[in-house]
Amino acid sequence: MDLHVRPPDDDNDPLRTKQPRLELLEAGTGHGSLTIHLARAIAAANPAPLRAEKPELHSTPTEHVNSSSQNQRQGELLTQWAEWKETRRAILHSVDNRVTNRFHAEKLVRGFRHGLYWPHVEFYADAVEHWIRDQVERRQTSAAKSRHETGEFLSYVVLDLPSVHTRLRDVQRAMREGAKLVVFTPSVTQIGDCVRKIKEEKLPLVLEKVVELGEGISNGRRWDVRLVTPKKAKGSPGSPTQIAPGEESGIDDRIVDDPDNIEDVENASTTPDEAQVMVCRPMVGERIIGGGFIALWRKLSDRVARDEIEWRETRSGECA
Repeated sequence: MDLHVRPPDDDNDPLRTKQPRLELLEAGTGHGSLTIHLARAIAAANPAPLRAEKPELHSTPTEHVNSSSQNQRQGELLTQWAEWKETRRAILHSVDNRVTNRFHAEKLVRGFRHGLYWPHVEFYADAVEHWIRDQVERRQTSAAKSRHETGEFLSYVVLDLPSVHTRLRDVQRAMREGAKLVVFTPSVTQIGDCVRKIKEEKLPLVLEKVVELGEGISNGRRWDVRLVTPKKAKGSPGSPTQIAPGEESGIDDRIVDDPDNIEDVENASTTPDEAQVMVCRPMVGERIIGGGFIALWRKLSDRVARDEIEWRETRSGECA
């Protein structure tokens, strides 16, 4: 994600208040190990955490919410930490639809190096699409009060979820222009599902890279995953390019037999006889087993996306 943060400026610096917070979303908290890495990456942007003890962590949301009324000391701690959290310049929102995962992850983060990175994270137990809708509606309502509060508030998003392609429409609504989206999936065909969904729904997301993880791969292996339209076979007008079953394409169980005999879907006009197919192949080398796949998208407006595609065509001759 090329994530870098700026240390907190002097409180008297007028430019500091004009900069919006850096906000990240991690959807699919799991057991919390990635949460620690992300929190560590943004910690330097925030003031030093309080030396006060942390509020008690309860096993149910109801107990957690009502703790201030049950114990005066806990209420004071919650107030102190709430005031400190208002000064944060970077926040990690970690969302999981399982309550047990949400509290287990927070317990792990609180226990790592005496909770060094816990103050930089907000944990939620909710479906990510519901959480985003609530956040967008709340921020749009308050937009009139602050010129920095809009429905688009996320600069980075990490999704590690089943059926991740079904969440893309909701997620991109909350992403700022230029925000980065990272998707992790066990199978490359799930990345293909995302590519197809983005194309079908015309979402303003541009695919920058797909990387395979696995044993013996130090920096990941690049993959080419895109929708294409087969060219007409030479000497046979109206006849589509030969297509063979492919293990890599789980969208319609087809893969282009000759990857060079294709047109990029961005430039091709299709007919009912020219169904689009999914190309999924390693950029270099042979197939290996294990690891998983990471895809990186960037949110761009339609105009900027078109300019980006045109620029890449002039540089490489093909769309990314």
